[in-house]
Amino acid sequence: MKYGSSAITPEGELYAAYVKEPYVFESEPAIERPLGATENLYWRFDRVSPLNFGSVVRLQGEIDHAHMRKALHAIQARHPLLRVKIECDAKGRPWFRSGVGEIAMDVLEASHDQVWPTLEKAVNAPVDTVNGPLMRCLLLKHGPADSTLVMNFHHAVSDGKSSIFLARDILQSLARQHRGMSAKLEALQPVGYYGNRIPKLEPWAGKESMKTAWKTLKGVAQFLEGVGFPTGLQRYKDPEFKAAPGVMLEPRIIEKAQMQALLQKTKAENATLQCVLNAALSLTVAEDSPTGMLQRTACSQVLDVRCRLEPPVGEDCGLFCSGATSLHTMDASTPFWPLTRKIHEQLQHSIATPMPFFHPAMHRQAIRLGHGLGLHNYKAFGEYIGRLHPEGLAVSNLGRVTIDVDGPVKAVEFGFGTNTTALNYLSTSAATFDGRMTWVFNGGTELMTRERLKAIADRSVERMMAAIHE
Repeated sequence: MKYGSSAITPEGELYAAYVKEPYVFESEPAIERPLGATENLYWRFDRVSPLNFGSVVRLQGEIDHAHMRKALHAIQARHPLLRVKIECDAKGRPWFRSGVGEIAMDVLEASHDQVWPTLEKAVNAPVDTVNGPLMRCLLLKHGPADSTLVMNFHHAVSDGKSSIFLARDILQSLARQHRGMSAKLEALQPVGYYGNRIPKLEPWAGKESMKTAWKTLKGVAQFLEGVGFPTGLQRYKDPEFKAAPGVMLEPRIIEKAQMQALLQKTKAENATLQCVLNAALSLTVAEDSPTGMLQRTACSQVLDVRCRLEPPVGEDCGLFCSGATSLHTMDASTPFWPLTRKIHEQLQHSIATPMPFFHPAMHRQAIRLGHGLGLHNYKAFGEYIGRLHPEGLAVSNLGRVTIDVDGPVKAVEFGFGTNTTALNYLSTSAATFDGRMTWVFNGGTELMTRERLKAIADRSVERMMAAIHE
């Protein structure tokens, strides 16, 4: 790798200009397969709004940029889906194909308050799926031993757990190089589409969980037929308000002492932090956008399903998550903890049934529906299917995140955000690192102003913290 000039400018211009050269991966396993239904759907939604996932990792320690470049080569050689692009065959079916260049990385000078605006800009920019790879990086330099790694992915090849594994792998490669060892890491074999690893339904046959799962599906279908889609955040009330599709990220930090008090109260109420976040967000939205007499609010949780697949998936980079949704009647005066327990009860029940695995099946039907309607124009397809997606309030919580690597560079903060506005106009992303939680509110620009998103974020945190004393 040849590096050019290396002068930091106060405007945050490119720190190290490099000349791209072909990078050959040794003994690369073939990566030639069609996109699975969920991956396919996410790729098509790109034409409406980039369906991207991004994370920020604050790093302490001096970083050798040549070593960082080798670390990116190492994770690309380790994780098959970081070495693909997306090509369509003669019938228009998208495939993952091998044969891409290196992961792009710019090194910029930036202040700490530029981190989240940088990630917001990144997740709003389309990933180059035609040429690949489907990941790109920015290293923001705050000082000689203080920086932030911004990673951005196409959501079809990454999820929250993936970003944690990749951050750890990068630090492990840096540590190996610091000790005079090779930057290389153990390579992983392609695992394929997660929808092909869904457990068979036979083990549930005749069990109460299967019967209840079927009743839930029928109930949701009847509700949608008779009343309409579950409600969520209403559109901006000013009829003159217009904005291009995109997402805004508003992070909020819950400090250690506050988190300890919140977790103690949550445990005493026989609930989980995931459902506390759902309740705080839902009640805030009910205050912002009151529901009608027959309407209910859809509370959605993003679930990691790696350990439930057959065979299970380990530390691979990819999309291995599904969702569970429950419908609730509420308004701004609904008591916090009874609602939290109700959300928790329905979530636990859903996890104990096959419900999370109906998600990829529904995606497969959506793809077939789009083709059946002749929606070969990808943007029209994305807009149509996006309208069918319930306007739920999605909460993704990675829980306690640990990136513990013995080396010269340490991870000291972690957070993530998503651009899924083609699916939900409002979602949140939470992660707790070293006792502090970063809760990011991802708001669609077509639905709200920055001021409205900030108000929802502030009020959600306020409601959650007030619940400690209820």
